[in-house]
Amino acid sequence: MHSLPNQSKAWTFTTDISEPQDMDLRWLALNKPQGTDVVVENKAISLNPVDWKIIHPGMVGSDGYKVSGVDGAGVVVAVGPESDINVGARVAYHQSLSRQGSYGEHAVVDGRLVFEIPSDVDFHVATALTCTGLTAWQALEKLPTSCGSYLLVNGAGGLVGRLAAEIAVNKGFNVVAVADSKHHEALKHAGVTQCFDYKQSGWRRDLGAFLSAQPAFAAIDTVNRASAESLFNFVDVNGHIVTIQDRFEKNPFPSFDKAISIHEVALNVFNKHFSPREMRSLRRGFSTLIRDHQLAINSRLSTISFDEIPEALEKLKSGLASTKFVAIL
Repeated sequence: MHSLPNQSKAWTFTTDISEPQDMDLRWLALNKPQGTDVVVENKAISLNPVDWKIIHPGMVGSDGYKVSGVDGAGVVVAVGPESDINVGARVAYHQSLSRQGSYGEHAVVDGRLVFEIPSDVDFHVATALTCTGLTAWQALEKLPTSCGSYLLVNGAGGLVGRLAAEIAVNKGFNVVAVADSKHHEALKHAGVTQCFDYKQSGWRRDLGAFLSAQPAFAAIDTVNRASAESLFNFVDVNGHIVTIQDRFEKNPFPSFDKAISIHEVALNVFNKHFSPREMRSLRRGFSTLIRDHQLAINSRLSTISFDEIPEALEKLKSGLASTKFVAIL
């Protein structure tokens, strides 16, 4: 039996709070959803770097507080009059940054933008794959498939990079990965062709030598803009560079030279600009992720309690976390 309570607890911040460990646990009123909205009773909440990045006075609206978090998964307990989702549905979601976030017992989300979870998939796995997995999926969707061509993934040791590498392998690319050597065995087991360790002083020289006969058709960078720009020499004529962690404000490459196409990834924009075409792609991606890529997530997961969210998010911000935190409710 699913019902909508009058109140729900959530981790919030105000204009006076700048650190994750200072978030306040408060009771919030829950009203019946309107339009296409649904209310999700969270069963699992995934922590992501964006969650601490939005703890900023500019994110606090007229309510005087902001609930952080973007990813959650649970059971729909109430639906708006225009929603096509049924009460009792198992769903995952990636919440809009303009709305109250996922760090609560409940979240109000647009029912058009949720991802239904099969009954044999755990909530904590589904939410862990949402932001990281769909970001990787979206990066590959920017590229035309060129089977047998080299695709370079810089930052393949992180979860987004690892998933991007796996998806690319399944699409028929010969994936070349740049990552800490501790990740090389797992990447090669996932089908990556060759790995280079960015901690080794000569890795760029060695990568260039490897790609000298056949430069990469495309490169996906998960580090920053400068890192993405540095991949120019490794990409072939009429190739592609995809930036995930940053973007180019203007094209930094010479005109009428390699004619490289530049792509940016911003997953959360599907909340701002509703697109049936994009949602079909993302739902296809979500189904693919939970079918083929659970191992990459399961090997990194650390489950925590709802009460431990501020402490875990602080670890994530400080760089002390090497795992994917998911709170279980």
